[in-house]
Amino acid sequence: MKFLRMIGLKSMVVTIPNVATKGWRLTIGKNYVFREGQCVARVILEDLAFKDKFVHAHLVFAEDQNRKCVCSRKATEDGVCMGMWQLHDHN
Repeated sequence: MKFLRMIGLKSMVVTIPNVATKGWRLTIGKNYVFREGQCVARVILEDLAFKDKFVHAHLVFAEDQNRKCVCSRKATEDGVCMGMWQLHDHN
């Protein structure tokens, strides 16, 4: 992803079940709705990393810029367990 950002690309199609956006597209700097269990919050995608078959989404919570989290998911698995994190488009 570092190389893609160097040439100006900030958007990536990520086909894992945790991404519930239109066309599975994630864009760095864009607002999303983060859901995990009972938590529903508006977040900004700060970075997206791929390492050892895992996808790592670096998120910043919109209401509290000091609150950050990194959500990881093995890219080779399919299906989402109850309460697992998901990103949805923010309307």
